[in-house]
Amino acid sequence: MLKTYEATLSHGQIHWNGDVPSCDSAKVIVTLLSEKGAFIQKNKRVPPAQFAGKVKECGDVMHSLSNKDWGLQ
Repeated sequence: MLKTYEATLSHGQIHWNGDVPSCDSAKVIVTLLSEKGAFIQKNKRVPPAQFAGKVKECGDVMHSLSNKDWGLQ
């Protein structure tokens, strides 16, 4: 069974943020999240280069369509 626990790594020591695992030994998989990018950050989308200087942007049109619709896949 897999169970997820949240912890903070500080100077090589793990500090549990809430529930502490109740086992003597276990295989673990560790995923590190940087402090700045701990959560998914959306990058600002930009129009394809072939539209540069050819269109006038009125508002945030980039979030109105998916990347696929803009030809950015």
